Amino acid sequence: MGIIGDIAGKVLGGAAGAVMSPIMSAVSAGLSIIDKFVPDKNQAAKLKHELEMSVQNHVAQMDLTALQADIQLALGQIDVNKSEAESNSLFRGGWRPAVGWICAAGFAYEFMVRPLLPWLVNLFMKNPVALLPALDVGTLSTLLMGMLGLGGMRTWEKYKGITTK
Repeated sequence: MGIIGDIAGKVLGGAAGAVMSPIMSAVSAGLSIIDKFVPDKNQAAKLKHELEMSVQNHVAQMDLTALQADIQLALGQIDVNKSEAESNSLFRGGWRPAVGWICAAGFAYEFMVRPLLPWLVNLFMKNPVALLPALDVGTLSTLLMGMLGLGGMRTWEKYKGITTK
């Protein structure tokens, strides 16, 4: 199948490429039919090229449509974020700063207080001190990334073909 398979694999990737499998099979069959029923090799090459270009344009259009949908989704989220940030209500606009400060405090504890406090106590008081309990940094990171919008779960769902919309 050549260029068509390469395009589908690169543009759509794994599971999404599998969704295109019936279309790719039909194109492959079309290429085989051209080989069998068009005796002129130059005409056959021209028809194959036209078919491949048509599929390439279709795949590019699908990719562009998905990108436009992602941009619209991001713009909608930006509008929601703006309205939440402008709100004077603690229940609408206050949750982001609160979660942000909780994450900042958790990371400060985990990466500054927890390793340095026992060391300083041991250094100045000459008494061995037990290590402080650790926080689950994975959970903190997930919370922070989700709050900052860097989770990427929607993109992952699209690529895996899980989403229905």
